[in-house]
Amino acid sequence: SRIIHTNYTGAVSILNVVAADYAARHQGTIIGISSVAGERGRQSNYLYGSAKAGFTAYLSGLRNRLFHNGVHVMTVQP
Repeated sequence: SRIIHTNYTGAVSILNVVAADYAARHQGTIIGISSVAGERGRQSNYLYGSAKAGFTAYLSGLRNRLFHNGVHVMTVQP
């Protein structure tokens, strides 16, 4: 689905490149914009919500992976 590609796959593919660069430099900050829609499935926007839930989980894992490299990862859920 286009929603999943835009809100998850596209963002993750770009951030993987950025994360590798920042890890090599041992510095940097990554800010990912997710959504509270990922906190619970809704009938009207379950594809969007599932993409954002996955993106939030990705950022959490990335945060743990990059912590020892001095890279900060922040998840914003407006």
